[in-house]
Amino acid sequence: MNGNILEKIKDKILDNKDEILETIERGKEYIVAEMDSEKVLGDIVDQANSVYETQICNLLNGKELERLLKIDQAIKRIEEGVYGICVMCGREIEEKRLFAIPETNKCVVCKSAEETKKL
Repeated sequence: MNGNILEKIKDKILDNKDEILETIERGKEYIVAEMDSEKVLGDIVDQANSVYETQICNLLNGKELERLLKIDQAIKRIEEGVYGICVMCGREIEEKRLFAIPETNKCVVCKSAEETKKL
C-alpha cells in the first residue's frame, strides 16, 4: 500500500478514535449529571426515565468500546506493517473498503462469508 494512502487512513483512524473517546466521555458526564439531578428530584417516573437513559448510554458505550478496540488493533497492524491484509485469507483489502471502514481487518469476501455464517 502506498505510504501516502496509509498515512491518510491512519489519520482517519486516529480521528475516529478521538470521536469515540469524546462520545464516551459525554456519556459519562450525562450519567453523572443525571445521578446528581435524581438526588434533587427523586420522582419515580424521573428515576425510571433516568434508568432507561442510562441503559441506552451503556449500550452505546459498549458498542463504542468495541469499535475502539478494533481501532487500536488497526493501529497495531499499521505499526507491524500488516495493515490492509485480510486476517482470514491473507489477501489485500481494497483501499475503498479501508477508507470506508478503516478499522476493518477482513476483505469484503471474507466479511460477507462471516456474516452469512452468523445468519
